[in-house]
Amino acid sequence: MEPYQIENVLSLLITAAASLTALWMITRVWIHRRSRIGSGDLQKIVEAMQNLRDSVDSMRLEVGDVAERLEFTERVLAQLANDDRTPRPRIPPA
Repeated sequence: MEPYQIENVLSLLITAAASLTALWMITRVWIHRRSRIGSGDLQKIVEAMQNLRDSVDSMRLEVGDVAERLEFTERVLAQLANDDRTPRPRIPPA
């Protein structure tokens, strides 16, 4: 094996060892912080998630109502546009 190949292999091994060490340290910190979450904190998170779900459900209902009203309005306007007996509305100048 040539000297430059040995240098490349050593460089690769050092980089891999440094990367694994960094991952190990990050994992330890993550586990340590994760274990600090108390039951009170967890309850707050659960309540916040439930409030978000309730808000999203409420918004879905409102969007559904608005979509139904828009669809109805579009149908009425289409009927008026197709009805020759209905006089065209005058739009006042701005």
